[in-house]
Amino acid sequence: MGSTESKAFTGMPIPGAASVLASLVIFYYEFWDGVPEKNIFVLLLTLCLALLMVSTLRFHGLKEIDFSKRKPFWILVAFVLFIAIMIIHPAIALFVFAMIYLAEGLLENMYLYYRRQKMSTSEVKK
Repeated sequence: MGSTESKAFTGMPIPGAASVLASLVIFYYEFWDGVPEKNIFVLLLTLCLALLMVSTLRFHGLKEIDFSKRKPFWILVAFVLFIAIMIIHPAIALFVFAMIYLAEGLLENMYLYYRRQKMSTSEVKK
């Protein structure tokens, strides 16, 4: 029996938004020896994340990964590199991976929006 449940999140998941903010604070603390005080970037990022959490944009989660199927060798290499980077530079890696997750979700949604607009304009011309 198949599931009709979507495997993608509608809006940015709360743990994803929290990890972006937490990794920013850890990254800032690692490089500038303290927490960010009265930093407008942190405030703007928090507001943007709050808007993304209540948006209708789709963000992917770990439920989409099927661990029961065979994977190509490059996935193992990428996973080992991920672990190595996390061990060597955890503050930088957490921040970079959190920002990649945020950027990937935004870029994918912009691409899907552009593709839908392009398809709707081509249907109107016919």
